[in-house]
Amino acid sequence: MAEWKGDNFGGVDGGNIPERHLIKSGAHKDFSYKNLLAGCSALGMDCSAFVFAHLELGPANLIVEKKARLGTIGVIDFEVAGYVPREWIRTKFRISSVLNLSSSSTTDPYLWRKQVQECLGKVGFPDVTISWCSWWEYVSP
Repeated sequence: MAEWKGDNFGGVDGGNIPERHLIKSGAHKDFSYKNLLAGCSALGMDCSAFVFAHLELGPANLIVEKKARLGTIGVIDFEVAGYVPREWIRTKFRISSVLNLSSSSTTDPYLWRKQVQECLGKVGFPDVTISWCSWWEYVSP
C-alpha cells in the first residue's frame, strides 16, 4: 500500500486522520492536517512526500480464510487510513499496543508488531521511535 502516493497528509477522503499518536501526550486532540503535520515535523520525518498506510493493521483487522483455498485475505477498519510520511508506518508498529496480538491467543502479544516492524526495516522503512518516545513523553511500562 505504501506505493500509493498522496499530495497531502490526510485521509483518503481529503479529511483529517484521527491519529492520536501524532499529538503530544496530554495535549488537546486537534487532528487537523496542520497539527498532525507539525507533530511529524517535530519528530524529524520527511514531510515532503506522503504514502498510503492502513495505520491499524493489527491481527484483528485481517480476515483470513478458515481453510486456505484461494489465498483470500480481507482487510477491515480503514478509519485511520490515509497518506502519511513513510517513517510513520514502521514507527506506528513499534509504538502502538492496538497492533498487539490478543494475550489470550499467545504468550507474546508483541510478536506480530515486532515481526512486522522488523520486516519493514529490512525493506527500507525508517522509523522515528526514539524521537517519538522523547517527544510524546512515553514511559515504558
